[in-house]
Amino acid sequence: MKIETVKEICEIPDFLDINEYIDGTAELDYFVTGYLLNNKIEVPIDDSNSLYRLIIKWVESGNTVEKCLSEEEQLDIYKRYRINEVEKEYSKRSYDNIVFNDITFQADKHSQDLINKVISGAPDDFVTIWLDAFNKPHNITIDELKQLAMNILIRSEKLFKVKSTLKQQIYMSTSLIDIANIDIYDAFDNYDNQ
Repeated sequence: MKIETVKEICEIPDFLDINEYIDGTAELDYFVTGYLLNNKIEVPIDDSNSLYRLIIKWVESGNTVEKCLSEEEQLDIYKRYRINEVEKEYSKRSYDNIVFNDITFQADKHSQDLINKVISGAPDDFVTIWLDAFNKPHNITIDELKQLAMNILIRSEKLFKVKSTLKQQIYMSTSLIDIANIDIYDAFDNYDNQ
């Protein structure tokens, strides 16, 4: 059989990663599961398969196997992966505990909903006992609850700005290395400087 073209058949894992840079290059991880011979025949990676052995000889004689993903396809996949990473980190950070008046309070969705319910229905002179993140009770006024809610909102706005900036950087990236060099976690760690 005459070989005209050979293209990888690959499987892209759910969790993508950029390999360590070797000689200044980076590639998207994926698994080659076989080859497409002459755009017709699927050949598994199997030393006992005569077509697979034929492909190996073809490569050894200086021919090149076409990658299963073009650089553009790799870039698109990795952009989507990193955008998802940004969204997950944003969601996580939006509900982290928050320090208010030197006390650490929970700021998860349930706590935020509860704060908003109390604020919307309590009189101005309202004082209650509110548990901190470690379940220690504290007397807290409605004005303090409003300020706590405002601090959570301000933090959310800053985190949203970080998320938007990171997504913009990822969308504008033109190489896998550019995308890999975007430090998502450092950007979120330093959101107060935004």
